[in-house]
Amino acid sequence: MKNPITLFIFTLTLLLPACGDSLTGVVDQQDALIKLRLLEGSPTLAQKMRGIWIIGGLYGNSIGTAIPQVDLYDPDTDTWFPSITSIPYPVSFASATSVNSNIYVIGGFRSDGTVAILAQEYNILSNTWTLKSTTGFTAKANVLGVVSDNKIYILGGSTGIASAAWGGTQNTQNYNPADDSWVSLLATTLPAVGTERFVLSYNGVIYHMGGRITNATTFSATHDGYTCSSNANTSTAETVLLNPPNQRTGIAGAVYQYINGTVRVFIAGGITALTGCTGNYILQSTTAITTQSAFQYISNPFTGAWANATALPQAIGFSSAVVKGGYLYVFGGIQSISSFSAKTYCISLDPLGAAWDQTKVDMPIARYGHSAVVINQ
Repeated sequence: MKNPITLFIFTLTLLLPACGDSLTGVVDQQDALIKLRLLEGSPTLAQKMRGIWIIGGLYGNSIGTAIPQVDLYDPDTDTWFPSITSIPYPVSFASATSVNSNIYVIGGFRSDGTVAILAQEYNILSNTWTLKSTTGFTAKANVLGVVSDNKIYILGGSTGIASAAWGGTQNTQNYNPADDSWVSLLATTLPAVGTERFVLSYNGVIYHMGGRITNATTFSATHDGYTCSSNANTSTAETVLLNPPNQRTGIAGAVYQYINGTVRVFIAGGITALTGCTGNYILQSTTAITTQSAFQYISNPFTGAWANATALPQAIGFSSAVVKGGYLYVFGGIQSISSFSAKTYCISLDPLGAAWDQTKVDMPIARYGHSAVVINQ
C-alpha cells in the first residue's frame, strides 16, 4: 500500500489599501503587507464556535488602511486561520459583538473617513453577510459595543468624519437582533461627551471607563455604570482608574467570574497622550503618542480599589482582549504613530499569572482599532 499523502495548503494573502468601498487602488510598497501562511485545511465548526474572531481595524497610520480580512484564532491549538471571510464594508474603531451565533459589526470609520451608517451581520454557519436595519441608529465611530440580555448597547462615540475636529456624544442606543430594531435610551449615560469609552457588561450593568472627553487630547479617568433594566446610571460611584496614569483611552480588557464566585474586571494598556491630535481619528495631525503597558484589575463590587498586576510585555493602545478558558488574550494594538503590533499575548487569570505568555503565534497581520469576538460570549 502506498504511503498516505498529507496535503498542505499554502495561502498567499495580499492586503491592499482600500479606497471607499473598493479594494482596488494604488499600492504603497511600504504599506503593502504580504503574508505567507501554512494551513492544514479549514477550521471546523467547533473551532469557529470556540475560536476568537479578529475583525476590523487599521494596519497603517492612515484611516484609509481599513482591513477587510477577518481572521480566526483557535486558542486550544494556537492556530490562526487568516481571511476566513471579508467584511463587505471594511471599518475601524467600530463595535463588534456576538449574539445567537452571529457577529454584528456596527458603525466605525470607513476607508474614506466617513462614519459608517451600517450594521453588518455575519452568520458563521452559512458564511454569509447581511446588512441589517439602521433606522433609528445614529451612525458612530470610536465605539465599543457590549451585549446585555441579547441586545447590543452602544455608548457615546463620534458622529463626525475622521478628520473633523473632535466631538463626542453622551447617549446610549441599543440594537435588538431579534426584531432588527434600534432604540434610543438615556441621553446622558456618559458623564461628559466622550469617545472610545471602554465598556463591559456584568449582571445587567454596563460598566464604562476612560476614553477622550472635552477635546481630542483630553482623557477620562472615570469609571461608571449604566443599568439596562431601568435605563439609568448607577447610583453608586465607581472607583476611578488607577495610576499610572489614570486618564487614558484605547483600553482593552474583559470581565471574568471565578469558580468561587469572585468577579473581576481586567484592563490592559491604553494611550495617555496624543500630541498634536486635532480630529476624531486618533492619528489626525498627531505627531507622537504615549502608550501604556499597565495591567490592572478591580473586584466586584466595583467600588473598591484597583490593583496592579504584571504589566504587558509592551506598551500598546487600541488592542483588543477577550477571556477564554481562564486566560486573558490580548491582540495587536498601536505602539507609536508608525509602529503597530501583531502580537498575541495571554496570561492566566485563575490563578492570576505572574508572567505573560509571549510564545503564541502572531496575528496574520498587525492591526489596531479592531475587535476580538468570541461567539455568544
